[in-house]
Amino acid sequence: MGSGPSSETAVFALDPFVGEVPLRDDDVLFEEMLTARIGAKHVSVTDEVLENLCAQLEANDRQTHNFQKLLRVVLRKAREVHALPASAHTDDSASAAANTLFVSRIFLRYLIQSATAVEGLRDAHMQLPGEVVDDEDGGLMGELFRVCVDLLVDLPHGQHTASLLTEACLLCQTLLCVQMFCPLSETPVALLASTLCSAHRADRLAHALIRHHIYSPAPAPAGEDAGISATADTGANGGGKARQWGLLPAVLYLPRTLFSLLFTTGGPSTPPPTLHSASLCLLLVLAQDLPRELQLVAGGARTLVAESMALLEDDMAAHTAGTSSTRFGGGGNGGGDGGGGDGDDLELHGGGFSPESFALAISFPSLFDALCAQLPLEAEVLLLYHLLHTNTRFLRYVLSRADVDLLLLPLLRGVYETAAAKAPPPARMYMLLIVLLILSQDRAIMDVAFSTSVARVPWFRERILAPISIGSLAVCALCRLVNANLNTSARRDPYVSTNCLASLANMAPSLKELHPHAAQSLVSLYGRLRKRHAKLGTRVALALHEPLGRAGGTTVVAALAEVRAEQDSALELASTLLETINAALSDGLSRNVQLVYAVLERQELFALPHPAEIADVLANISVVISFFAPRVAAVGSSLPSGALPTTAPEAAASDAAAHHHSRTAQEAMTALEAAAADWTPSLLSPMPELRFSYEQEPDAEEFFTPYLWALVAEVMSLVDTSRCEQEEPGEIYEA
Repeated sequence: MGSGPSSETAVFALDPFVGEVPLRDDDVLFEEMLTARIGAKHVSVTDEVLENLCAQLEANDRQTHNFQKLLRVVLRKAREVHALPASAHTDDSASAAANTLFVSRIFLRYLIQSATAVEGLRDAHMQLPGEVVDDEDGGLMGELFRVCVDLLVDLPHGQHTASLLTEACLLCQTLLCVQMFCPLSETPVALLASTLCSAHRADRLAHALIRHHIYSPAPAPAGEDAGISATADTGANGGGKARQWGLLPAVLYLPRTLFSLLFTTGGPSTPPPTLHSASLCLLLVLAQDLPRELQLVAGGARTLVAESMALLEDDMAAHTAGTSSTRFGGGGNGGGDGGGGDGDDLELHGGGFSPESFALAISFPSLFDALCAQLPLEAEVLLLYHLLHTNTRFLRYVLSRADVDLLLLPLLRGVYETAAAKAPPPARMYMLLIVLLILSQDRAIMDVAFSTSVARVPWFRERILAPISIGSLAVCALCRLVNANLNTSARRDPYVSTNCLASLANMAPSLKELHPHAAQSLVSLYGRLRKRHAKLGTRVALALHEPLGRAGGTTVVAALAEVRAEQDSALELASTLLETINAALSDGLSRNVQLVYAVLERQELFALPHPAEIADVLANISVVISFFAPRVAAVGSSLPSGALPTTAPEAAASDAAAHHHSRTAQEAMTALEAAAADWTPSLLSPMPELRFSYEQEPDAEEFFTPYLWALVAEVMSLVDTSRCEQEEPGEIYEA
């Protein structure tokens, strides 16, 4: 591709550029260097030769200023490509332009990550001696960012331009990463304001990035039998080794020791980033919650790109409203001129092209399908969260879909996999649970979930759940995650358990025809929480009688306060789950005979001494037990009892026992169904409806900023996972 030298010798074309001799802006060596095949398809970013060349440039550029001159050449060439008509774009022209962006990106990221705070100020502006830099424009960095934005917005989407658009995304990410490598107090605010807060075509950029993400070929989804490793071991999209060090520190810059770990690829075997992933990562970075130092500059906590995402409209809805429309961008996945194809679905709506009046629209069905096809990958979950949380139009569209299985099944698979992992990334669990909590707030979509069944769930390995409703599967997955979260003190996270039970509580009015395993999971989890509460109560009693002289009064008091806090948390969780069971029985007992069966099977749990806080709810459950237990006993057989199996061998033994008691269980269910016809809902005391909603904290950037950059570095294969050290996760805000 192109007329330059082969990839084996291409990097040596950079020798004069990094040397001690200053080059002129019109030097022919720039042309030779930029026509060499040094693009991401041909050269690994971590190539030892490139690393040495970067080091030479850093040492010599203070005298030669060759890099600043290179950026001017890059700007000129990018503008030339931008000015070409769509029909003039060829592999050679696009590849040459992509090569120029690649070369500048490699040297730029090296200078950014290795410069001191003072040097970073100069290198970020990229000025030549004697130049006066306009801080409001961000110098050469701001100018380069705006040129890349123009390319991303205006270039047709097609095979010829894919590599150029990908490099434009990656170069923008490199420009934005300044905030990671030095505190904002040492970085000119205008520098980030000219990129992260840039008003330059921000609304069109948001829609262009979404378009590139939707209509670019996506990586092949992991196979059904790939299990947990399908998302845990993939360097491009999964949560593998790069996630072992958890969240980056909850600050806006990285420790100096991690400089060399960022913005490197995993080696020659790592495939270069695709436009599909690069556009998504850039979109997420540009939509991040702004640091406090930039909120005054931007006039709020959100960037203009984030505001555009919040105003995104469905193109069909815009047509229905009768707005005028003009094709925007064009292009498809193929074709030399980028014409035709799915890219034509992106349209410009409104009365004219003035910045004050136009609004962009895109196909919500295409966006929905693209998201569902790649869930539960972390970047896709994060994009889904942003859209559901900020864009009410997209939220309403998602909630109106009848095929909720496309969305809920991959999300539930993500919940299942995090529960199965020995050390699941906390942030991934949080985002999955937040999305499920947002969806559970809608009664209609939960009703559809409990009315829609799937024939098989191959990734659920503990037992065969077929057929099962998606709602019942959600109950199983959430209860399983709470159990896994309670298994060890090292993993115990109250945020996880609280959000799981909040989603279950929101589902309670929709519960119907529960799968037997889902009903047993609810009751068994309640029993475990009550047992934990009692155990912690015993520890409190022992601590109160322990002499203070053994470990010191301060230590004992602190330990006692911690145990009491855990006990209160266990009681709160048990109370929430008990209210969920009560709500399901109060709203539709005749639809939840399996849940009644599970309650009767473990009725001893509800007869235990109980705290006053749950007395009223337990009284309702006792009424249900008193009504149905005699009628079941009248069939002449006792219910099979025993703990809910938790492992595959136990499940097999349980299945054998169930087969032995099949006639008894069937008789019991027949008796329950007959008794349910005589049940009077007024026997239960009315309880206030328990509903939970998600609200983002004002300081959400303390979680999202480090998590987002860690995720972007991983998805873009920018972290050398073999060299990462274990880091403590950042603090998570309360929802």
